Amino acid sequence: MDTRERDVRENNERKNNFEGAEKMAEARRRERSDVRTRKMNRLWMWLGVVILVFLLLVWIFGIGTFEDLMNVFNG
Repeated sequence: MDTRERDVRENNERKNNFEGAEKMAEARRRERSDVRTRKMNRLWMWLGVVILVFLLLVWIFGIGTFEDLMNVFNG
């Protein structure tokens, strides 16, 4: 195999890799531009925020600091 054949084969491989990368990038662009996907991502984000706030309140009540501030007594 001479260098010309090797160069042609390497160029074909690069071209195939580039086309595959273009297809993947286009699929990502389509997914990100989908309205339903953006709404679901926003929904999951707010659900995570609500869960984190709930966990923070449980932790604050659990250590008793917030109970002391609100004058809550157990007995």
